[in-house]
Amino acid sequence: MDSWRHAAAALVTDLRHIFAGRLRSLVAYGPTIEGDGDAPLTCLALVDSLGISDLEACARMAHHWERQSVAIPLILPDQEFRRSLDAFPLEYGEILRAHEHVFGPDPFDGASISGEDLRRACETQVKSHLVHLREGFIEAGGRPQAIADLVGTSAPA
Repeated sequence: MDSWRHAAAALVTDLRHIFAGRLRSLVAYGPTIEGDGDAPLTCLALVDSLGISDLEACARMAHHWERQSVAIPLILPDQEFRRSLDAFPLEYGEILRAHEHVFGPDPFDGASISGEDLRRACETQVKSHLVHLREGFIEAGGRPQAIADLVGTSAPA
């Protein structure tokens, strides 16, 4: 059994205490699933409904999850998730690419990311980055060290 599965099963137990029958599904994704044993476990949990008392109950679990090397789960109402596939194609596409089903039905069964949505999201990110680079270049005032710092800090993006 992969070492992350124990932490994922414990997270399901915790979330079932909070959401009871409203917990629909849980998938694990991210670096842990792809073999990085040092990364915290990242998960997407879908629920029927999500209220302030649920958020408060999850907040009380935050330190426990951190000690268990579990990142705060991305918790979404099922309908909100389904309606937002087009709004977050890069993020959901990455989860779709490499995820493991843990509990309930796999929310990505039959789901796909539209090529047009993906193109639009990439274009938005690139244009946003370009605007910030231009602004940073002007703020650097022509100082070589400031420009070098701008290049260094913007390269990861």
